[in-house]
Amino acid sequence: SDLAVCGEIGLAGEIRAINQIEKRIKELKKMGFKEILIPAGNLKKLDFDPEINLKGVKDIKEVIDLLFLERGV
Repeated sequence: SDLAVCGEIGLAGEIRAINQIEKRIKELKKMGFKEILIPAGNLKKLDFDPEINLKGVKDIKEVIDLLFLERGV
C-alpha cells in the first residue's frame, strides 16, 4: 500500500504530535509512500509538499475511519 501512519496514541485515544515529523515524512517519501496520516498538531507546522498527501488526524476513531471505511480495507 502507499499509505503510512505516524503518531503516538494517548490513553484516551487522542493522537499526539511527535518530534522530527519532517524527517519521518522525508524517509517515508523515499520509501515510496504517497499518503501519510499524521497528528493534526504536526500538520499546521509543515510546509506543503505536492508529492505527498498529508492528512491530519485527532483521534484513533478518525484513523480507523480513514483506514477501513474510506479505503474499503
